[in-house]
Amino acid sequence: MRYLLSLCALSLVLTGCAEPEQEPVIWDFNNYEVVFTMVDAQTGADLLDEDNPSGVWLGDVAVIYDGRRYALADDLHKAANMPKPLGLRRTTVDDGGVVRHALSFGEFSPSDDHRDERFTMDWGDGTQTEIAFDCYVAWNGNTPKVNTRVSVDGSERISGDIWRVDLKRTLPQPTFDAGYKSADYSADGSVVVLQRATEGRGIDIVVMGDGYSDRLVANGAYLRKMREAVDAFFSEEPYRSLRHLFNVFAVNVVSESEGIHDGGSTALGVGFGESTVVTGDYDACYGYVWQVDELAGNFDRINELVILVVVNHIRWAGTCYMWGPYSMADGVTMLDGDYGRGFSITYSCYVDASDLRYTIVHEAAGHGFAKLADEYFTVGETIPEQTRAYYAQLQPYGYYRNIDMSGDVVASSWYRYTVDPRYAGTDVGYFEGGSYYGTGVWRSSWQSLMLYTEGGFNAISRETAYRRILRLAYGASWQFDYEEFVGFDMDHNTLPLASHSASSPLRNREPLPPPVMMDRTCVLRR
Repeated sequence: MRYLLSLCALSLVLTGCAEPEQEPVIWDFNNYEVVFTMVDAQTGADLLDEDNPSGVWLGDVAVIYDGRRYALADDLHKAANMPKPLGLRRTTVDDGGVVRHALSFGEFSPSDDHRDERFTMDWGDGTQTEIAFDCYVAWNGNTPKVNTRVSVDGSERISGDIWRVDLKRTLPQPTFDAGYKSADYSADGSVVVLQRATEGRGIDIVVMGDGYSDRLVANGAYLRKMREAVDAFFSEEPYRSLRHLFNVFAVNVVSESEGIHDGGSTALGVGFGESTVVTGDYDACYGYVWQVDELAGNFDRINELVILVVVNHIRWAGTCYMWGPYSMADGVTMLDGDYGRGFSITYSCYVDASDLRYTIVHEAAGHGFAKLADEYFTVGETIPEQTRAYYAQLQPYGYYRNIDMSGDVVASSWYRYTVDPRYAGTDVGYFEGGSYYGTGVWRSSWQSLMLYTEGGFNAISRETAYRRILRLAYGASWQFDYEEFVGFDMDHNTLPLASHSASSPLRNREPLPPPVMMDRTCVLRR
């Protein structure tokens, strides 16, 4: 940050024996910038920390100045005195030994005579901070004085060398007032484009919520929770590094009631079954998909679609429903391909941010998109022959590639990882137990996100997701290459260390239910 005035004078030049004459003085002024911090008014949590799922979504933040909109630049601004173009950047500040994340906007030179100028910090959630400032030079003879002033939202004033704006906010969060009923449905069905693919054909994700009232949509709590779910979906590899290949649409869904409770009424009809099962009105979800212009009636895209339903209810629960691999247009025609084609709806509840992250990653990224099987297992339970036949029927289409029923590691889809020296020392092997059964089915790692809450996706699960992402993004011309994938895998630090730990946060919770395969001939016709 450049907030100190530096003076630079040319040395005197003496000529002959004449009286010394002073050369003109060249003044060089450092530039100024406004630095913003933001903390939660109640907890003091850093709301500009990108790792805080309850914080501000920095990708939406922008500055409006002099008729131009400045989006957040990618670089982290740490240099103290190196000039940069005018822009909005990430930075950090030190609060008595506590490093806080911050945003800076500036490079204002006093020599440019900034008087009563203004800019708007748009936080991307409907709120703004208005900044007015002066930054100019006043002269007393040949001596300059730099004058600065910063006004925040018309009242708070900052003067001097440091332009720092410390904000405290209480960001909107979902509420659960069982007695509240919505009256304004004007926003229902409206669509917010959260991101568009910057490469490839664009892979579609739709996110929507149930149990959110009109006021939760209006105050931004709904959209915040949708963004939190989307960030969770892309939090693990290979999704994180391939996020630029996705389109993400949020559909505003206004329910009459807040939360899920007896006597309430919600737009998507979410309810709860036994244990951790979530149920819902699938046709209602499908109807909201048709509010997205790019998807309405486009069965080629709907056939590959994943819907993330975020349920406004505090509960450990989540379920994935899959329609495939059949055509959504008629429910009968088989879809070509071995990369897990098919439509899915996933429901995720939450107790806290970590719960929501796990249920989204497990249900939507794991089951809904990559078509992975669960890797939970129950000691003493043997997989029935009928279930073995079911998996065997779907595996050629790209479903359930993370389990094997042959009893022979050489026959498994992940055998080459077990003999590849680049994966030596990682958690790759042949472990009995998976898909809720302790015997007769094998998985490729001792732990993974299809089993525990830590460990990331295992190698075959990462490969499966990678296959589907790249095939959907680039079409039939793209062909999987093992060496290319391993290069990608190594480059993105996705290899978990070998671990046979018996402790996991999930061991204190019930497993989430297996994905449910639906009959396309009975539902989702339009």
